[in-house]
Amino acid sequence: LLNEVDIFIQLQEMQPQAGERSFTSQAQEALPSRTAVSPVADRKAVAKRRSLGQLLLLVAAALLVVIAVLYATGTLDTIIGNQRQARVRSLVNQGRAALNVGDCNRAATAFGEALALAPTNEEIQTWYAKAQRCQQLTALYEQAEAAIASAQWNTALEKLGEIVQLDPTYKDASDKIDEVESQQLLDSRLSEAQDYLEQDDWNAAIQILEELREQAPSFRVEDVDRTLFLAYFRKGISLLAAAGDSPDDLMKAIQNFDLALAVSPGDATAEE
Repeated sequence: LLNEVDIFIQLQEMQPQAGERSFTSQAQEALPSRTAVSPVADRKAVAKRRSLGQLLLLVAAALLVVIAVLYATGTLDTIIGNQRQARVRSLVNQGRAALNVGDCNRAATAFGEALALAPTNEEIQTWYAKAQRCQQLTALYEQAEAAIASAQWNTALEKLGEIVQLDPTYKDASDKIDEVESQQLLDSRLSEAQDYLEQDDWNAAIQILEELREQAPSFRVEDVDRTLFLAYFRKGISLLAAAGDSPDDLMKAIQNFDLALAVSPGDATAEE
């Protein structure tokens, strides 16, 4: 109200002749109505705020009393302890379920959180160790499979050996060791045949390659066939070069070219 009166006074000073009477009358008319109503409203608002504040204080005091009583009687610790135990049980159940489906990472996370809540619990420590070993085995198995896919047999055997040391029954690790050793031996035999081929020892190369085709028909078929074709073809060339007019030597050369074409039908050079 004082601010409004001050505004009216300023307006009167700016326009004393034009607005003096109207502004004064408006102020006089406005003041009684405002002063008559506002004190009652203000008193009600103040009383309402005071009642609400007192109610909040009473509620806060009651809560403090309840907490103090629970703490003094040990009930608060019991409540908190029960909640912690319930959380621990839930995490352990989640971890065991994750282990059952082979989700090692989720299991380790659950058991780790449970162990943080109950660091001295030996059962949780055991489960956490199992989850960590599961993670380790899974990582080693994935590394072994990657090594097998790229024919890195030594690396594959190393990883599979670590798995068997940790858990002899883990998946098919033992069977894979046998498979890798077999593949390693076949690779070694193929390399030996290729060395004989480079040394122009056609018969030794042919013998090894024919054995590979018989013992392991699916082993590196393209490489084996290509090497065997070259062995027969080069042997035929060698016989042809030394045959001269000998019908027997010419027939042996033709036989080797036929064998080469049996391995790689339609090869233009062998046919020529």
